[in-house]
Amino acid sequence: MENVLKENKNRILEIDLLRGLAVFLMMLHHLIFDLRYIVGLDVFAFQETVWFQEYLRPPVISVFIMVSGISSSFSRNNLRRGVRLMIASLLLTGGSLLVRYLSKLNSGVIIFNVFHVLAISIIVYALLEKIYQRNKTAEAHRFKFFLFLTILGSLLIFLPGVLQGKFGLDSTVLNIIFFAQYPAGMYLLDSMALFPWLGFFLIGAAFGLVFYRERRSLLPEPGPRLGKILAPFTFLGRNALWVYLLHQAIFLTILWLLAQIGILPKF
Repeated sequence: MENVLKENKNRILEIDLLRGLAVFLMMLHHLIFDLRYIVGLDVFAFQETVWFQEYLRPPVISVFIMVSGISSSFSRNNLRRGVRLMIASLLLTGGSLLVRYLSKLNSGVIIFNVFHVLAISIIVYALLEKIYQRNKTAEAHRFKFFLFLTILGSLLIFLPGVLQGKFGLDSTVLNIIFFAQYPAGMYLLDSMALFPWLGFFLIGAAFGLVFYRERRSLLPEPGPRLGKILAPFTFLGRNALWVYLLHQAIFLTILWLLAQIGILPKF
């Protein structure tokens, strides 16, 4: 118990809170997606609108990715974390393909989603970090590294649009990497492009170097009442990857059970 309490005290409140809020909104989005497209209820049509797809969803993803970048800025072994997450991502992709093959149905697959994005982003940052540490001789290098990550991240955010505008992208692979555009008729459970999100991750890591040098929260310790209100979100934030991995299976199981007893249409 003492170890758990000590671990929680060492957590950064606003990081867990922002990540948890982003995860909660992501779960809500996936639930309404399931109700509309899997269960087949004619509800929540707003998620098909431009304002939702272009103006509401991207900021939520940006917060999640940037917070992950901030967390990596004070992690001790990013390369190991990135490789482990990449292995998990490949297993997730392989599992979805295996289920599709065994079921012999056109079930959705996961080719490249947020796990893959985070794994590659963490590995890229880890390699850049090692280069920085190798040349680190003074405190000024921290600020130089901050500038480098900020500039590189900003360039990567705008890179897809520049490439599309200047050269066009006819390659299926390039369209998948830059825009998450897959061949017509391919049913995906989840998808994300590597860009521009790698850029947001690097900018988050840059902010972490400056604002979280001491690895301490910038916010005061919340009181007991506020702490109870924030607890569900901080819990989601501390366990974001597990929640992301398991929540859809839980949602679909519950929806299937509700369909079997007649509360929802069968699917």
